[in-house]
Amino acid sequence: ELAAQVGAAEAASRDARARAAEARCDAGRRVEEAQRATAAAQEVLDAHRTALESYMATVREVSKRVQAAEATLSSTEKNLLALSLERRVCEEGIAMLERGPVGSSASGAQLEESVAVLQKVAVKLGLEESLVLTLPCLAASGP
Repeated sequence: ELAAQVGAAEAASRDARARAAEARCDAGRRVEEAQRATAAAQEVLDAHRTALESYMATVREVSKRVQAAEATLSSTEKNLLALSLERRVCEEGIAMLERGPVGSSASGAQLEESVAVLQKVAVKLGLEESLVLTLPCLAASGP
């Protein structure tokens, strides 16, 4: 009976070793699959990182273009404002010249005040060479 028990123990041991070897092989396959999946995930991550870097470069370029467009728009708006100011100055100047030298009349005082305000604006806009600065002289020496 001892021999039978030893035989059964040896058979159980062989079965356990076989199952352990099979489990090791199965675990090895799972590790290899996990490594392949990790490598594939890393490739996808690298591709996404590259795409993100490209996207960020595009965003920076678009941002630069927007800033340039805004600067151009600002410059254009400044030029339009300057042209509008020049037009208004000319209209005020024509009115002053048509009325002759500024006397004590209320409308003459208003025109002179308008020209003074326009002169200040012209200086702030960098239009010092504008007609705005010559109007008082022209009006004073008018017909």
